[in-house]
Amino acid sequence: GYANEHFAITKKGKTLYLHILEPTKAISVEIPAEIVEAKSFINKMPVNFKSTGINNIYVFDTSNLEVNPIDTIIELRIK
Repeated sequence: GYANEHFAITKKGKTLYLHILEPTKAISVEIPAEIVEAKSFINKMPVNFKSTGINNIYVFDTSNLEVNPIDTIIELRIK
């Protein structure tokens, strides 16, 4: 998977799990797939995102995301 000190990505089937280790108002991440939907793992609320058009980099708006102090997760459905 992809990881650094700010995030990690795990995968199960057509779902990627973006683990945010240091929550901020927004996060940009290179995702190795086309994202169809993004939602909070905790409460299933939608998470706004957009593609930058550069190297599969997406920006996620995490300002309204319910934060888990250890591991905040965004569930990503991919094509």
